[in-house]
Amino acid sequence: MSELQAAISSPHSLFPQRLFSVETVTSPMDESLLHPCEYALVRNAVAKRKGEFAAGRHCARLALARLHISESAILQDANGCPLWPEGAVGSISHTKDCIVSVVGRSSQVAALGVDVDNHLTPFPFDVLGYVCRPEELRWLQSMSAESMRVHAYALFSVKETIYKCVYAATGDQLGFADALLNFDLRTGLFRAQLARAVGPEGRKYLVGRVGCNSAHVFSGMWWLHAEDAGDKSLALIS
Repeated sequence: MSELQAAISSPHSLFPQRLFSVETVTSPMDESLLHPCEYALVRNAVAKRKGEFAAGRHCARLALARLHISESAILQDANGCPLWPEGAVGSISHTKDCIVSVVGRSSQVAALGVDVDNHLTPFPFDVLGYVCRPEELRWLQSMSAESMRVHAYALFSVKETIYKCVYAATGDQLGFADALLNFDLRTGLFRAQLARAVGPEGRKYLVGRVGCNSAHVFSGMWWLHAEDAGDKSLALIS
């Protein structure tokens, strides 16, 4: 799929600027940028992991600074998810040639998720039976080889985004089979029907944004506070 066929062609376009701060870099960064407490989290990791971790934390601090929220160290919980400073929610993702961090104010949204993947490398199609619901697998198998690769990466990206956002908002840990996706790169939207209700409001339907360019697929979504769920000014496609 060419870049012109996608409605969203940059991770920056996944999130409205009036609500979120998005920062990206294209390569790993030196581990010396890490706070000592952050470095301790990856001390025994390989150089590639350290560089991507440093770039993600660097982007996160830049995104926080744009919202006038400062934090010297961004640590992580027992499941490896970033721990954001008071007043902020965020998400980090990295792949070859793209590291992205998105931050929002916790007073405006309860949680968010972002994911990016490089679609130029061959997709491990042998995992599709694990990643996809039967309906999704049939949909992918109806495509040409090139389109199937890009859409498989996009499907994987969206499910990662959903996992991150739902976990951050509710503590629920979803599996790949827990979300049935319907998405269209030409409109830039995805919709997910969950196999079980999540959160105190019992939400079973989620929406978000998905896009691609010549090298990457990316997806993002945010979780509104219960009292704001009907506020059209915060709606996904506003």
